[in-house]
Amino acid sequence: MVSCQVCNDAESKYKCPKCRLQYCSLVCFKKHKESSCSTNQQEDQNASQFRKDIKTVGDPDDEEPSRLAPEDLRKLLQSDAIHEFLEYSQIREFVKKVDSSPAPEKLLDALRSEDSVFDDFTQKLVEITFKEKLERLQKEGK
Repeated sequence: MVSCQVCNDAESKYKCPKCRLQYCSLVCFKKHKESSCSTNQQEDQNASQFRKDIKTVGDPDDEEPSRLAPEDLRKLLQSDAIHEFLEYSQIREFVKKVDSSPAPEKLLDALRSEDSVFDDFTQKLVEITFKEKLERLQKEGK
């Protein structure tokens, strides 16, 4: 068991993606990011320039390729990683804001660029729901 290197109280579950410091929660991650992360804002800006965009992939014949099929929803329901992310109230609040936004794509991009944990969450959602579709389309294209 490794203790959180921010609060020193709880068991560490995560590592900072930039400096690999171990932390236990979103609160500790934000505290670390604000004060002691070995990266600086310039590096953060450089990293955001190279971050991969999330692209939804679906059948070309689908009316709405980003719409989740029932089996995709089951995968999300059964994912331990998604459940862990949703333990954070801030992640749940971000999801609610995006869901109720008149411009959800714009808000989603803004939240992803501001919060690396939320960005990780959205990347995991795409990986779980669209990875197989993307691989299938790539195989068909070869």
